[in-house]
Amino acid sequence: MSSDAQQLMDLMVNLNLLWSAPFQILMAIIFLWQELGVAILAGVAVLILIIPLNAYIAAKVKQLKKSHLKSKDQRIKLLNEILHGIKILKLYAWEPSYQKKVVDIRENEMDVLKSTGYLTTFSMLTLTCIPFLVSIATFGVYFLLDDANVLTASKVFTTISLFNILRLPLFDLPTVISLVMQTKVSLGRLENFFCGEELNPNCIETNYNGNHSVGFVGASLQWDKTGPCTLK
Repeated sequence: MSSDAQQLMDLMVNLNLLWSAPFQILMAIIFLWQELGVAILAGVAVLILIIPLNAYIAAKVKQLKKSHLKSKDQRIKLLNEILHGIKILKLYAWEPSYQKKVVDIRENEMDVLKSTGYLTTFSMLTLTCIPFLVSIATFGVYFLLDDANVLTASKVFTTISLFNILRLPLFDLPTVISLVMQTKVSLGRLENFFCGEELNPNCIETNYNGNHSVGFVGASLQWDKTGPCTLK
């Protein structure tokens, strides 16, 4: 539960990026249009092609996050059982079998973490290359549209600056989207925990309203193993 609460807090810190990042991207594209005109559509097309890839990666990260939390819960539950029953484990020499169980769960957990790390790294690499790819596509189309188009120093540096402005929101937006996906899983777990039934402090539920403290139906009882049944 502590990791789920931390996940929710991390989302609250970065929640404003859900609207500020698209706003920054939109303003940068508007200023780029003023500089290069219709050629900016080539760069926008590159962005549109990359967005579904990042969305797919975010969905995969969500699935891996759910699998990781499940494995983590199994590992913590097993460790608690080991710590509470350490005397029994020592008495019956069950340490190797329980050690294997913990190691198997941990290896599965590490495989999930590795896959998550690979996907996150690939997503970051893609986002790092976006301004470069967009610049090549935009400048190339700008020259192909009209031979009279000339890139002056002011136009080039302004365009590069605007593309650099695009880097941060393009990096943050998929990250916060992935964070939203992960937090959705954590919220589901927290909801199941908080909406679960309360434990009965007496651990016994009864609807009996009669005058008898104890009752038997069809019982056969005895106190002496060799003697006859006292109650039938």
